[in-house]
Amino acid sequence: MSYSTPASATGDSESSQLVTKAGDQHTSKRRRLEHPTFADTGSSVKLLVGEQLVEVTVLKEVACLRSPVLKAAFCGSFIESQTQAYKLCHVNKATARMLVQWLYTQDLEINQMKDDWMPTDGAGDEECINLAKLWILADELGIPRLQNTVVETINDASAKWNLVNTSMVRTIYAGTQDDSPLRRFIVALCYYFLPGELYKKYTVHFPYHMLVDLAVFGAVDSNNDVFEVSDYFVDEG
Repeated sequence: MSYSTPASATGDSESSQLVTKAGDQHTSKRRRLEHPTFADTGSSVKLLVGEQLVEVTVLKEVACLRSPVLKAAFCGSFIESQTQAYKLCHVNKATARMLVQWLYTQDLEINQMKDDWMPTDGAGDEECINLAKLWILADELGIPRLQNTVVETINDASAKWNLVNTSMVRTIYAGTQDDSPLRRFIVALCYYFLPGELYKKYTVHFPYHMLVDLAVFGAVDSNNDVFEVSDYFVDEG
């Protein structure tokens, strides 16, 4: 089992206020995004996904507008400017699909936000792991807005179902550095909402460094009674 019922599910009015969206004081981290003109719909590029290099076609304007890394690759002096293809060998199809969805819509549609989705044992594990991978990929591609959308999406799903999915913790810690905003986010989410007995029951989900970060957070950083998701945003510049 990867889900647990947090304190906010107990009906306590103060606890239920913990999961929040970005507050006004954090709007400086967000910037207005440019919109594509779609003036050249005939110009496209390919993302080569996974070990099999599955081709995913994206409008060049959209890819370059959203990612400075892709723009440098496709419009600079790199080999990708000649091939108009960018290899993402370490990325799976599901994560690539979410990337493309966001490139076009600046939003993420996940199963866990559907009203008919049921939080049964193991449900949502793969989706949450892929969200963590998407945050890491967005970091590689220089897309802070996507990183923040991922954090908001995980937070929204947790708030909707009063649950914390811990299956993604190892993926987060394997793919990020110390003091990563995503690490700090999952630590805070678990600190506020994960019942203590589940750390023992599902030890396999929690790497050593996460438990150290959790202890430090409890001793030093947990001075607020309000969990503000935007505290874990990446500055969008």
